Amino acid sequence: MPYDSDMGRNAAAAITALMTGRAYAQSARIASVLGPMSVIPRYREPHNAVMRMHRDAAYVIAEDERTDGELLAATRRAWDEAVELGESYGYRNAQQVFLAPYGHDLVPDWTVTRPASSPTSTLVSSRASRRRPD
Repeated sequence: MPYDSDMGRNAAAAITALMTGRAYAQSARIASVLGPMSVIPRYREPHNAVMRMHRDAAYVIAEDERTDGELLAATRRAWDEAVELGESYGYRNAQQVFLAPYGHDLVPDWTVTRPASSPTSTLVSSRASRRRPD
């Protein structure tokens, strides 16, 4: 797939939207256990309106021979789920941030862990274990 092509841009849009939709769905799951972010009563409807706009944007990503249909379907399902869960429980996080995928570790020397007892994930640095002795 050429990097600077319609196919590449469509794939990047779908992958980024999929990651974001899944993150918001998880945020809503966490809110179902821990409660939504503290400002949600005041901003619940405006925030939900933004989530619906993001979901709607997933349906605008071009669907043609240059697009991976399974990836696009997964992206749309992720946003449908994120909006449905968010409408029910609110969100624990107001903002999600992602780097565009580019072929290798997104955050070098860091690992995402999820303790069995926790619904949340933790970003852990592995650099400390690689440091040379002074």
